[in-house]
Amino acid sequence: MKDHEDLARGWWRKGDSDLDNARMCADAGRALDTACFHAQQAAEKYLKAYLSLKRVNFPHLHNLAALVEICKGEDDTFGEIREAAETLTPYAIEARYDDDFWPNLETTLKATTLAGEIGAFILLRVPVAFRDSLGKGAEGAQPSFAALRAKEPSPSYMTKPARKPATAGRTRRTGLAKSRKAH
Repeated sequence: MKDHEDLARGWWRKGDSDLDNARMCADAGRALDTACFHAQQAAEKYLKAYLSLKRVNFPHLHNLAALVEICKGEDDTFGEIREAAETLTPYAIEARYDDDFWPNLETTLKATTLAGEIGAFILLRVPVAFRDSLGKGAEGAQPSFAALRAKEPSPSYMTKPARKPATAGRTRRTGLAKSRKAH
């Protein structure tokens, strides 16, 4: 059976995977609804990692503001990320089920930035040994959520123009197309 630290590490790594997926979609300028969903999922998993590390039981839910409130029981400063959590929460449902939800790149970049900021905020509140076990030393933690919000974000996925698919502007012949021509 996993101990609370193993469980927290698992949640954190899944959160990192979700954030990586959100950033890849944003970088490609495609599947932006999926990127928003993954940003919400990353933040949710970071919050659940924190709660697992603190040995706090939490209900099965996707409401980030509710998870933040539970985290506030351990650390009052979690109130600082409530607004970010409220912004991301709808993406758990809208991105998957609302056929009118098609975010633009700006919305998507905001979502991925907020998820990353929530992760950085939480890294400041976990033991150094846990952070190190994730491969995130002191450089993985940011000075404060307020400082992050005040600083203009500049990760690579926000500064690169969206790439065009490799086949854009030319026709690519597949083996199937070739075999049809041969018949």
